[in-house]
Amino acid sequence: MPTQVPDALRPMIVDDHDVVLEGWTSLFRHSDSIAIVATVLSGEDAITTVGKVQPDVCLIDLRLPDRKSTRLNS
Repeated sequence: MPTQVPDALRPMIVDDHDVVLEGWTSLFRHSDSIAIVATVLSGEDAITTVGKVQPDVCLIDLRLPDRKSTRLNS
C-alpha cells in the first residue's frame, strides 16, 4: 500500500457496476497522490456517503438505475 501524502486527491466513486469500481480502485491503488475515500453502488448511497467522507471530487456514472446521478451533479 502506498504512503498517503497530505495533499492526495480524495475521490469518491459512484457506479452500479462492481467491475467499474474495481477498475478505478485498481488504477488508483498504487498512487501516492490519490486516496479513494469511498466507492458506492447507487446515487442514494452516494447522497448518504458524501457528507460523511467529504471527497474532493466524485466520479459518477451518469446512467445509474436509481436516477440519482443528475441530483448528485447539482
